[in-house]
Amino acid sequence: MVLVHREEERRLTTTTRTRWAYDTADLSSGGFWAATAVDRERVFAELRNERPISWHRPVENCLLDDPDDPGFWAVVRHEDFVSGQGIVFDSIPQELLDAGQGFIAMDRPRHTQIRRLLVSAFTPRQMARVAERIEANARRAVDDIAELGDIEVVAELAALIPCTTSAT
Repeated sequence: MVLVHREEERRLTTTTRTRWAYDTADLSSGGFWAATAVDRERVFAELRNERPISWHRPVENCLLDDPDDPGFWAVVRHEDFVSGQGIVFDSIPQELLDAGQGFIAMDRPRHTQIRRLLVSAFTPRQMARVAERIEANARRAVDDIAELGDIEVVAELAALIPCTTSAT
């Protein structure tokens, strides 16, 4: 799904915004995203089949709340969306979009630049180093709690290993 804000749509006044009725599929609510994956997929299947490009009210509890936000277009069928080049997110800084979408959603040349940087971090040699650190951290964590006797593994161990691994 792609949230589309177009400059001309952002400039609409309250009275002209009613030109488009919000879609009955409520992709904007927290309740929709709290539903099961099966229920959400049922809604997306309906949108793909019947309304592949649909207009929705502003997202609830948005990170960058905008009281003038008229809503967004959802493009839910791959063949209707070819490239991010034609979509304008006029109120969100590019750095925030990049961080939120990851490099997979980027177009060339930015995607290529980021991919080159990331590939160097995932060589077999680098992955072996990461594996060694994880193993060492796991051994150290188990040694630290071995004398505690009966423990709650999740509370005492499972949370500790990812924290110490990402910190090293």
